[in-house]
Amino acid sequence: MYVLQYCSLGETEDSIHTWNDKGITLGKLEKHEEALSCFEEAIRLDPENPKTWWNIGITLVQQGKYEEVVACFDKIIKFDPKISSSWNNKGTALLRLERHEEAIPCFEEAIRLDPEYSVAWNNKGSSLASLGRHEEAIPCFEEAIRLDPEYSTAWNNKGTALGELEKHAESIACYDEVIMLEPENSTAWYNKGSSLDSLERNEEALACYDEVIRLEPENSDAWYNKGISLSSLERNEEALACFDESIRLDPEDSVVWNGKGIVLDELERYEEAVACYDEAIRLDPENLAARGNKGNLLLVLRRCEEAIAFFDESIRLDPENPKAWNGKGTALGELEKHAEAIACFDESIRLDPESSGVWNGKGIELASLEKHEEALACYDEAIRLDPEYSSAWNGKGIALWELERYEEAIPCYDESIRLDPENSDMWYNKAIVLDELERYEEAVACYDEAIKLKPEYLVALYSKGDSLRKWGRDEEAEQCLAKARELQQC
Repeated sequence: MYVLQYCSLGETEDSIHTWNDKGITLGKLEKHEEALSCFEEAIRLDPENPKTWWNIGITLVQQGKYEEVVACFDKIIKFDPKISSSWNNKGTALLRLERHEEAIPCFEEAIRLDPEYSVAWNNKGSSLASLGRHEEAIPCFEEAIRLDPEYSTAWNNKGTALGELEKHAESIACYDEVIMLEPENSTAWYNKGSSLDSLERNEEALACYDEVIRLEPENSDAWYNKGISLSSLERNEEALACFDESIRLDPEDSVVWNGKGIVLDELERYEEAVACYDEAIRLDPENLAARGNKGNLLLVLRRCEEAIAFFDESIRLDPENPKAWNGKGTALGELEKHAEAIACFDESIRLDPESSGVWNGKGIELASLEKHEEALACYDEAIRLDPEYSSAWNGKGIALWELERYEEAIPCYDESIRLDPENSDMWYNKAIVLDELERYEEAVACYDEAIKLKPEYLVALYSKGDSLRKWGRDEEAEQCLAKARELQQC
């Protein structure tokens, strides 16, 4: 924030005074080029007049000519290095030019000359924050606030820095201060909404975005974020309307097209979702999120060959993208190209060894090649990374079953069922192992759970019949098998 003030630098000749006054008046009328001509005339009469250089600098600020602003304030500092606002304004121009390392010493000099200079403290904090030095920035914003408790910009900036450090509750308190001081401050409402979203307080976030939209109906970002909040609340039709409004306001925003695609995906409107991802990618070919989403949707649609071609293009654009390698591996696995799939998963793991899903995928492919010991190691790694990964627990159970380590398999299935009790296959898998251990009563109970969840689960019905027969309950076994045969004929 520039301090648009004029220093009292002493009397000048009447003609210089007149040219300066005329230039100032023209500047207020936003006739900046004419204003500059007046100041240049004053400089011709007195090349070392600091007030005139100041006026030139302020006019250049209004034109966004920040390189020239820096040169102007350098001249003023040369004439009188003890004016704190000159150092601040030079620093602010450097900040605008994103030359933050150079800006910080300027703000520090302004503060040395005037320790009570709240604007310089705030601006120093802004430069530090722009360099990602948020911990250092916060004390600067706090000092600005101590000097001026109603300094809304400093409160907002402190909130933003706290948010970057994921201290969202504290950041919200800062935005509340801004809103108390300036109830119509749309930036504070927006930022508060973002912090509430981060805390998954989506209903409260919605209220904030609604306030932004009330104040700025054309704010496309607010419409987008409102859509994200609604989507988090599974109010997808409402979310879709928000994304559409955001796109109407800014049709070139790749991120919004991707967001719309995600919601359409959730609504199972898959072809429309693909079209949105395509538009996002057209607008920004390096939008990795949209690329990943499209690729995953192609997998859901079983368009595996198309998915592979798509992931190949993503890999060509970014060979270090682990998600693209994982997606390609998954598609190859669906086509039963297991060795090629494993090679892709290995590349994904090389790039991101902490992805539990990739380790699980590799385990599945190794199991398909009957490499059960290697598969077991992969499932163990997936579980280490994500102990709540039900599919990995199930895969581990299958690998142990294949290795005839039945007693070890049962706790794995128990854990997978605990995490995903509505998965009929996991109940079935546990039942098979119990069958192998001749624990027929427990096995039948598991088959019953599987069948309850999926009444037309033929293989479970046949297996239950076999288990009942081995248990000596022939009549029940025959009834079960008869039901299975009947369903099979339908």
